[in-house]
Amino acid sequence: MKRGVCVIIALFFLLGLLSVSAFAQLPVSTTDLLAGKTMDVGDLQVWNDVENLYVEYVLDPDWCLTEYHLHVAVSSEEIPQTKKGNPKPGKFEYKEEYDACIVDPVLIEIPLNTLSSTDVAIAAHAVVYAFETEWQIGDEEVDACDGDLTNYANEFNWKKEDSPDDFSLPVGDCELGPGLKLNEPDFTSPFFVGVTPTDEFPYNSNCDLGYATDFNIQWYGSLPLGGRLTISWSPGASKKETKVVSGNGIDETTFSANGQAQGGNGWFWNKYPLVVDSAFVNPLPIGTHSITFEQTEGDGTFWDWVRLEKPGDHESAWAAGEDFPGKNWATYFNYEIQGPPTPE
Repeated sequence: MKRGVCVIIALFFLLGLLSVSAFAQLPVSTTDLLAGKTMDVGDLQVWNDVENLYVEYVLDPDWCLTEYHLHVAVSSEEIPQTKKGNPKPGKFEYKEEYDACIVDPVLIEIPLNTLSSTDVAIAAHAVVYAFETEWQIGDEEVDACDGDLTNYANEFNWKKEDSPDDFSLPVGDCELGPGLKLNEPDFTSPFFVGVTPTDEFPYNSNCDLGYATDFNIQWYGSLPLGGRLTISWSPGASKKETKVVSGNGIDETTFSANGQAQGGNGWFWNKYPLVVDSAFVNPLPIGTHSITFEQTEGDGTFWDWVRLEKPGDHESAWAAGEDFPGKNWATYFNYEIQGPPTPE
């Protein structure tokens, strides 16, 4: 008798696991997040399991979020709005304001037992900002050399040999400069953005030779809502390169890459493929700020450019759907709570 009870309990437990597994495989409903009515700045993703409804804001890389307002109701009429039918985001049930502009996805969990219907209306609003360049060192490379990219480091201190004892700037866009073994040009550290000439920025970080393995960038300004530091660099072919970035407002961040040759794309692109990495910068007050770069592993990498961005213009964004009856362009959409799929 006891054995039979145990079997029944085990069977119910197994069915429960299968039910949860089935819910875990349910599809995610994705809706465009539109700013200014027409600009697609990301997605709003909605799904559910046996316990919760999940709503997630996912911004495109060039946008960030400082606040959201979310409301889930049994019908659009139950979403807080004025008598004229304009929604009131400040009255929405789920909301948050941040001190910094958020780049990571924002997830809201809503218990299903708080919803009185399996068919719901969702209004999702956000305040979003477009990133704009605060400063940049170096140029983005373009295809301008008979199918090859222009020289990554030609605006930096990569000097070409004019004679055995004479090196000069610049290396041409499509011209091969010498390696560090021929010449180790001077570079300035700290490099002060907007003050230090660009040709005093190191074109390479080389652990094997101890050249520019550690150097510092300083800049003056502020980031009231935080920002994003992005570096474009090139690991040597088939070599593992590691950089550590830290500084004011930047949690220590490690970037690693394995170089892979890109055959048929020119002498430089063959050996040094481009890698782009970013780190978030916390809000900073007005003042002089420091960024430190360390090359901790690898036989040498080329710098392409370094860019600091900050949130610029902001927009009101809504998850795309049906218009509210008011005169503004706010929208809502409908979602049906999903159950486990019926076995075939």
